[in-house]
Amino acid sequence: MSSSWRLVVVPELGGKIVSFLSLRTGREWLWKNPHIPFAKPVKDTTDFGLHDSVGWDEIFPTVNPCSMPGTGWGDLQLTDHGELWYRPWRIVNPKTEAQAIELTLHVEPDDLPLRFVLTLRLTTDALEVDYQLTNTGGQSLPYLWAAHPHIAIEPGNEILIPERRPARAD
Repeated sequence: MSSSWRLVVVPELGGKIVSFLSLRTGREWLWKNPHIPFAKPVKDTTDFGLHDSVGWDEIFPTVNPCSMPGTGWGDLQLTDHGELWYRPWRIVNPKTEAQAIELTLHVEPDDLPLRFVLTLRLTTDALEVDYQLTNTGGQSLPYLWAAHPHIAIEPGNEILIPERRPARAD
């Protein structure tokens, strides 16, 4: 928590950010489905939609279930929304400074040749997010990655996209 923001992260739920609250205005910026409670997914989970729709997930290495034979992923059947959202992450090196709070989390799955690191830096004015992906195997790893925040949109909100910037909304 900074003087302006409260950020809540749950490492056991795939490093999920479950709350980003403005202490100045009381506004919660991340949406939570009021009909589905928090639930820790099991490894064999194949449907992201059966679990809580809340906060901000990391979608990697795929968005839809698939396999990628002939790659560093081997014969692994990749799940809906990827392989990170249902795995527990570890907190590494939390820091509290005069002007910022920094939290680094990582996941290094036993069955995948990768290390995914997420660093969150909360200041009075902003949330800075930094990512690091390391291939720990000997083959290339094709992937898709998406930050997946559920934004709590309120009546009257607008999303402004700069001209000539590609954008896609689903």
